[in-house]
Amino acid sequence: MKKTLFLLILVLFLNNFTTNSQALFHPDNLNFEKGMPGYLPPSWSYSRKQLEAGMIIETSDQSPAEGKLCIFLNNPQKHIDISDIEATTLPIYQILDAIPYRNRKITIKAMAKFESTNTMSKGELWAIGRSTKEDITFSIYQEEKPITSNTWGEQSITFIVPPETNELRIGGLIRGTGKLWLDDFKIEIHQPDNSKDEPSKELTNIELSNLKALSEAYGYLHFFNPANTLISSQEEILTLDAIAKVSRSKNQKELISNIQNYAKSLSPLALINQKQAYESMVPKPDKSIDHFALLKKYNGGPVDRSDELFSAVTINAFSTLRAREASAVQLIDAVKYKGKQVKISASIKVEQASPGANAQIWARADKIASREYVAATSAETPAMSSSWKRYEVSMDLPDDIHVIKLALVFLGEGKSYFDDVKIDIVENGKKIDEITVFNSGFELIAENGMPEYWSIEDAVIQAGYSILTDSLESTKGKFSLKIESDNNGRLNYPLIGKYYSHKISNDLYLHHPYIYYGDGDKPLPEINIAEKDIVTKPSGYNLNYNDNYTRIAATIKLWNIIKHFSPNPIEERTLDSALTVALKKSSTDKDIYDFHATVRSLLLITKDGRSAAWHPEIAIDYSFPFVLRYINDRVLVSNVVDTTLNLSYGDELVSIDGIPINNILNNIIHIIPGNNNSLKILKALTEIRSGNKDSEAILKFRKSDGSEIEDKYKRNFLMQNVFEFRPPAIAELDSGYVYIDLTEMNDVRLRDYIEPLSERKGLILDLRGFTSVSEYLLAFFKTGELSTPKWSVPVYTFPNHHELTNIEFGGKDISGNGKLSDKKLIFLIDEKTTGYAEAIISMAKANKIGQTLGQPTSGYASESIAFRLYGNMGVSFAGLMVNSPEEGKAIFGSSIQPDILMDYEVTNLAVEYDNFILKALELIKK
Repeated sequence: MKKTLFLLILVLFLNNFTTNSQALFHPDNLNFEKGMPGYLPPSWSYSRKQLEAGMIIETSDQSPAEGKLCIFLNNPQKHIDISDIEATTLPIYQILDAIPYRNRKITIKAMAKFESTNTMSKGELWAIGRSTKEDITFSIYQEEKPITSNTWGEQSITFIVPPETNELRIGGLIRGTGKLWLDDFKIEIHQPDNSKDEPSKELTNIELSNLKALSEAYGYLHFFNPANTLISSQEEILTLDAIAKVSRSKNQKELISNIQNYAKSLSPLALINQKQAYESMVPKPDKSIDHFALLKKYNGGPVDRSDELFSAVTINAFSTLRAREASAVQLIDAVKYKGKQVKISASIKVEQASPGANAQIWARADKIASREYVAATSAETPAMSSSWKRYEVSMDLPDDIHVIKLALVFLGEGKSYFDDVKIDIVENGKKIDEITVFNSGFELIAENGMPEYWSIEDAVIQAGYSILTDSLESTKGKFSLKIESDNNGRLNYPLIGKYYSHKISNDLYLHHPYIYYGDGDKPLPEINIAEKDIVTKPSGYNLNYNDNYTRIAATIKLWNIIKHFSPNPIEERTLDSALTVALKKSSTDKDIYDFHATVRSLLLITKDGRSAAWHPEIAIDYSFPFVLRYINDRVLVSNVVDTTLNLSYGDELVSIDGIPINNILNNIIHIIPGNNNSLKILKALTEIRSGNKDSEAILKFRKSDGSEIEDKYKRNFLMQNVFEFRPPAIAELDSGYVYIDLTEMNDVRLRDYIEPLSERKGLILDLRGFTSVSEYLLAFFKTGELSTPKWSVPVYTFPNHHELTNIEFGGKDISGNGKLSDKKLIFLIDEKTTGYAEAIISMAKANKIGQTLGQPTSGYASESIAFRLYGNMGVSFAGLMVNSPEEGKAIFGSSIQPDILMDYEVTNLAVEYDNFILKALELIKK
């Protein structure tokens, strides 16, 4: 019992650690090689409270078990109570998205050693699963075989991740006092008994046709279906089973039956037949409740983990998504009406742009010198009619009444109109008097169009409502009060009860509602999977790319993500051709590398130069010890970080493993989307030099004198340590002329330099890459109002980009203070200028701030959104777009041109600045 209680306290202690770290999409830095000795390890989390108490966690280069670095934990305290969890527990852990591990048997391995003079102390590996911040799904520690040896040895823990787990924490800890070294973590997923991978197989024409029909149905059933409440591990196995059965369908009848069974497992109301339309309406179930109907809403796309920018949620069509309700308020002195019963009424009509849009009357009677009040609303009988009707609410005024706070309220999307507001004093059901409501008919109008005597809070306007008098609608007099929601972020709602029809093959159609009724907790009818009928793969099967069904499933999912959520709509003919090619190729791919190329080829149709595909088994962390750049149609070495090599800047790369470099380059460029060739070449050259640790290739170089050298080179440097040299983040290049690398800056750091910069003559701001600096930087360089970029996130409630809306933010003018407006200013840009950096350049151009020098920008000012495919491959493309303040159009597929166009030249970056910096310095001094 004592041991159990101790473990419970330990679990709660570890679970309660708060961290700013997001759950990682894939594990990272498991061998700690990305760190620096004496510093905390990247991608790992820890308790700051423990470090502040004198405990130590740091990356170490002292005798690691593998590679050059390991992690070192030290609790140096000597006189402590071993039962004091907080004083004796020092953990380090990695936070992972649990989706790839749900319902699977996992083994965590690590090399470890431990030293302590206290025999009660020990080291342990541990893991905790969480479904929410408060709810723990499992926990495991090395209770029986803890780490006690002072020599390196492999340690492990094995466990099954419950299917409801959302976040997985894995790591090591000291329990007690002492020193713990950890290295080379590994995560192994066990396949269940009697499972096997489906071998590669060329698809027949019938199989291809069947799978294309399934592919067409998949997107509607998975992404626009609130009835799909399956957890990811169920959905995976169901999809593989459907692929196996649908592909083997021998005739039309069998095909319809197999797709129908699959569809009903996800959407009980779905139908597959040969009719082009289905006119019947969805019946409302007896158990459903009023004003409750569910639909899917995506900000950006179908992400697994929602955040403030991108989200995938199921919402009630009748609920409002605004930050608050809209209201026009009047305070009415009611002291002399104490103890009276009042009836408050108004004429109201509503033009709904969302199913639940409604108007109400709210009243609150505040008491004298008290925070207590009496309230009444018409929430039980809200106004939802498009015709003028009279609505009322009654309340008894307290004896110590002070004021009545009367509010005319609108919730949801659309318009509401109010007129002829009255407060009657009632006795025995009859009106005996009336309380004056000033401007009750809204005939008195202020200069700004708002009604006199009625107040509107700023928060109402900020929530996207306008409140004005209206001359087109009224019941009495010439005017009424109109409350209207704006279009920013306003959803377009599917019709409740409607079947939507979609063609999935030449003569087959899917009929399926986008909105399901519900009982307040779940959609109705509920899905019911007969797991005994899912025979293709066993429960707990680990999807992988040696399995043909996994590759096909991942292809179908990616194709549908692109079809329904790509940055721009894609022609049906292009989509169909891409699906055909991808299904054929994925079915014959042999391994993860083949399939990675298939995925990249499919991403081509997004035309997004920043799109990407990655997997933990495809290593990109290591590089040859040199940087390559394409200059004057040649691939040249621009920097060498290993001085032992017989290489120098300007050497030309001729071939790799006997294949001409231009052939390799062109093959890679061919599967990189977008139209910026410089960006594609840059990405291709980065890809050429990256790979697994210590992977080798035979490279031939041509020296400046024409001689050639051919040798074997290793990728033995971390990619993060192989780069082109630049000056320090802030450097005075010449007297009064300062260089600032904005890709190494943020607003907080930059703010400290503003005053010293005011004493300088000119600035060179380098935006060749990503930046964390905001657009407010430009306020220092100009007075008056500055136009800013507008950011836009698409919101999807319909498939196929139909009825698409956008959430927009930014775009509002900011005031410039001009503290540095007298400084000469040049921005450096090239194809690496992207994202926020590109947004800043667009703003500088629009406001005529400084000059730009270099090469055209990437042309893809966006924020990427990541998706996980079956088999754990990640893909990403644009989810948020930036609109130029100059043209008002998205910076997507169109680069920003520099004022001064330059080409790169071969420069010894180890001893001098690149030619862009030198040219900028020359110009700014003139």
